[in-house]
Amino acid sequence: MRVDVCAICIFFVCSFATDAPPAPAQSRHTSVVTIAVSPSGDDAGEGTVEHPFRTLERAQRAVREMNNDHDVVVRLAHGVYRIDHPIIFHAADGGRNGHTVTWSMAARGAQPVVSGGLAVGGWCLWNA
Repeated sequence: MRVDVCAICIFFVCSFATDAPPAPAQSRHTSVVTIAVSPSGDDAGEGTVEHPFRTLERAQRAVREMNNDHDVVVRLAHGVYRIDHPIIFHAADGGRNGHTVTWSMAARGAQPVVSGGLAVGGWCLWNA
């Protein structure tokens, strides 16, 4: 009899667990927009994998256009992204209305590097 009671309890627990409404974050059906960026891209492109943007600033503008209605993922391809001034992120660059914005590497093993460094030339060996 004890086994039957346990089996019935497990049945009811499983039934209620599967009939429970999803959490609010899961109940919201949202499409995810992916923005692709590559050092060999073009800011006049569409920001797709086939036609990625070139700069982080262009991707940032695209995020601001979409983050109000969609979750956004910005994928940075392997390579060096040269910048000559700081990139400043504001609240408008994050997820809005419950959406998220994620910046990440495009592929496993990709190594995107954001660099504000300058090449220094004209070195000569001293005290050789």
